[in-house]
Amino acid sequence: MSAEFIVSSFEDYLRIVKDEIASTTRFYRGQGKRVVDGYQLWPSIARYEYLKCKTSLELIDIEKRVLSTFSNHVIGHVNHIPRDDWEMLALAQHHGLPTRFMDWSTNPLVALYFATRETEKNKDGNLMDSAVYILVQQPLNYNDLKSQRSKVNPSLIDIENNYESVPEPEDPYGHYGINIETTISDGEESSESSPKKVTRAILPDDIFTPFLITANVIYEPPHVSPRIRSQDGVLLACF
Repeated sequence: MSAEFIVSSFEDYLRIVKDEIASTTRFYRGQGKRVVDGYQLWPSIARYEYLKCKTSLELIDIEKRVLSTFSNHVIGHVNHIPRDDWEMLALAQHHGLPTRFMDWSTNPLVALYFATRETEKNKDGNLMDSAVYILVQQPLNYNDLKSQRSKVNPSLIDIENNYESVPEPEDPYGHYGINIETTISDGEESSESSPKKVTRAILPDDIFTPFLITANVIYEPPHVSPRIRSQDGVLLACF
């Protein structure tokens, strides 16, 4: 359930945050333009008109190629080397690269700053209203999902390194699920009629990347950038 509060002073804002908003962890986003004025709550990559006609697979391919180019150029300019696509995408976001991430903060004062740092005027010359948005429903959390996935089927983790015999899935979305079938010959000699024992070491990150999520996910990035730390930043990965 959503609610709207009109704020006329800083004290007013602090009172509403304290008294009207639940004490559970909330995520805030400040915008100089409101949604009703045409500035949607979209990640930066969704604001490019020419991308809106692309299919999901085409968009994923574009994202991966852009991130790969960024990764090749940024390595020599950072102290922390991102460990996976989540960290690299977070670093890219804070260097201005359009991504599926949208900036939010756990600090309502940070959101207020971004809502008011640049005031704009409408066509009549009057100042436009800005807004602070709050996620009312708690989204899925990256850390929780990763922890759950690593416990789903421990037998699939750190097993034989026999990767070359595993065919790529025909369906690029086929590995959304946790269980991936393997063929085991039960100790028989491999032959054309009796398939070789085929196993695959599946780590949690193999099946959980920012490009294959099926719901919005809150990601709390490591402090790969001073801006993330100073802004109490979290990122909403949009699917």
